[in-house]
Amino acid sequence: ELAKQAIALRNFKEAVDFLKMCLVLPENIHEGNLPGAYNNKISYYLGVAFTGLKDSETAASYLRMACEGNTHNDKVDFRTNRTFESIYYQGLAYQKLGYEAKAKSRFNMLINYGEKHINDLPGIEYFKIPLSERHIFENDISRSNKVTCLYMIGLGYLGLGVKTKAKEIFSEALDLDVNHLEIRNYLEQCFE
Repeated sequence: ELAKQAIALRNFKEAVDFLKMCLVLPENIHEGNLPGAYNNKISYYLGVAFTGLKDSETAASYLRMACEGNTHNDKVDFRTNRTFESIYYQGLAYQKLGYEAKAKSRFNMLINYGEKHINDLPGIEYFKIPLSERHIFENDISRSNKVTCLYMIGLGYLGLGVKTKAKEIFSEALDLDVNHLEIRNYLEQCFE
């Protein structure tokens, strides 16, 4: 969030410094170093910051990194491993690079997946990584599933630029979970 604020204030060098700090993890935090883990959000914002610094070559490099990641595995459950946020930032990066069709495919993927699974009755898979305490202690996991699917759908519409629909979807999700900080942050973007 500090990097996003710095970008909004056109303090691009400060934003780069904040973002690069996010890429350095202590050795005892192994989950951030999992094989196949992508930092799409950080790479996207580094691309935006370097664009602001007028370093188009470095910006393009980070935006291409933000486009990386697997989106075609039918066995991936986007709701439990937060892949959907990576897909959102892939779409934003593709937009910045001028690949509008690829960007739209990412955003539509989020909408389609969320709509397909919004009424699922998921069970808890205790040995699936990562399973947040939010899911472990949630009394109504079908409600949690609905919130997550609405979150995905809202991100899809936000990425497509349909802010009124994204605002409606995010608001519905917040009606179910008023404490969802990420949804609240994205809802604010609907008013920009």
